[in-house]
Amino acid sequence: MKAVILLLLTGWTGLSTALYDPPSNYYDAAAGKSGPELKSALAGIISNHTVKTYGDARTILQTLDADPGNTSNVLLVYSGYSINGAWDAGITWNREHLWPVSRGVSIPPSYGDLFNLRPSNPSVNSSRGNKWFDNSDTSDLNYTIPANPQAPLCSYDTDSWQPRSTEQGDIARALFYMDTCYEHLELVDVITTDNQMGILIRLIQWHIEDPVDNSERRRNHLIYTDYQNNRNPYIDNPDYVMLVYGLPEPGCVLVVVCVWYVSVLEAVGIMPHK
Repeated sequence: MKAVILLLLTGWTGLSTALYDPPSNYYDAAAGKSGPELKSALAGIISNHTVKTYGDARTILQTLDADPGNTSNVLLVYSGYSINGAWDAGITWNREHLWPVSRGVSIPPSYGDLFNLRPSNPSVNSSRGNKWFDNSDTSDLNYTIPANPQAPLCSYDTDSWQPRSTEQGDIARALFYMDTCYEHLELVDVITTDNQMGILIRLIQWHIEDPVDNSERRRNHLIYTDYQNNRNPYIDNPDYVMLVYGLPEPGCVLVVVCVWYVSVLEAVGIMPHK
């Protein structure tokens, strides 16, 4: 089963264009490795990056998350709305930490890492708080959908936040990056300390269900070329997720692979979009 999944994910990467590919030797130190050895090699590649501050992100996010249909606007995480990108002290939009500040990213360089920051509606940012990511438990007494009027496709329960399906994979890969780049952070299935985030098994599933697209690759490449001089390995090589973190339960894998396979057939025009 593992070999099948890796083969599928290798095919997935082949669907993308070469426009935003890393330099040919960028991941040489990771070649042939897996598990903790691969994770350590990737950390060595990406951790010695140019540090950007949280303040820097006020202008940088206007480029990284610009609406391609109107580059004067930014696209908001969780909401998907396109709004005026001019910075106005956080009134119109502010900076959301996907890996929350209170869960281990309160100091530089992790605090201002651009892979972890997104423009967000201030009210939505507050609603999310420091909840970890997971599918919402509909039986939870605090289950709420929509999570916020400005995030109609999101939901939350007592402990977790479920983002829109179209950004779940992007968020998962950002958290894989943070877990790999910063030794003090840890992705887990059961969260017991302040430096932990998850839920790991759900993030792996979201990674498979919501593959890398060209806008995510563009953002990754811009961070590398224009700002931090490092890349997210899990965007460049989606198969690294399975090699580092392993696979979810077999039954879950079959479901998410079927979903992924249909999305591939749609993307190449073999199957019509729903």
